[in-house]
Amino acid sequence: MAACTDPRTARWIERFHEGDLADMPAARGAGALPRLVDLPLVDGAVVQRALEDIGLARLAIALQAAPEGAPLRIAAHLGPRAYELLDALARPAERAEIAVAVRELTGLAEAPPLFAAGARHAGPALALLDAAAVRRAAQRLPRPLGLVLVEESRRAAPVAARANVVVAAVRAVLGSDRGR
Repeated sequence: MAACTDPRTARWIERFHEGDLADMPAARGAGALPRLVDLPLVDGAVVQRALEDIGLARLAIALQAAPEGAPLRIAAHLGPRAYELLDALARPAERAEIAVAVRELTGLAEAPPLFAAGARHAGPALALLDAAAVRRAAQRLPRPLGLVLVEESRRAAPVAARANVVVAAVRAVLGSDRGR
C-alpha cells in the first residue's frame, strides 16, 4: 500500500484505523439550539467548552468535601478558569449531592480535569439517549479528548434517572455559547 501524501486523507486514515474515529464533515453555521441528534454537527470547540463547563460545576460540588486549602491548590492548576471554579465553590450543595459528585469524579482519565469531569458526568447520560451521536460528536474533538468522551460514555450504568437533567444542562450550556 502506497503512503498517502494528502494530509487530510492521512489524518482520516490514522484516526479511523488507529483511534477508531474519523473526521466528520464541517459543522453547520450558528442557528437554533442544537438537539441531541445535531450534536455531531456542533463545532468541537463548543462541545469541549460545554463539557468543561459541566465539569467545572461538578468539580466545584465535589471540592466542597475537600480539606481546607485543597480547592485553592486545584484551582491554581486550572489557569484562566480558576476564578470560575472559586465562584462555583461559593454555591452550597446538599451533602448527598457532594457525596455523589465525589464518587463520580474518583479516578478521572488523564485528560484536562474540567473536560474529564464533564465527560464523566454527561457522557453516560448522553450515550444512553443516543450513543451514536456521542461517538460522532467525539470525532469533532481533538483525538485525546474524543477518546475520553467515548470511554466515559460507556459508563452508562445508573444514569437513566438523571439523563434528562444532564441533557438539559448540556443544551443550556450549548445555547449560552451561541453568542460567543
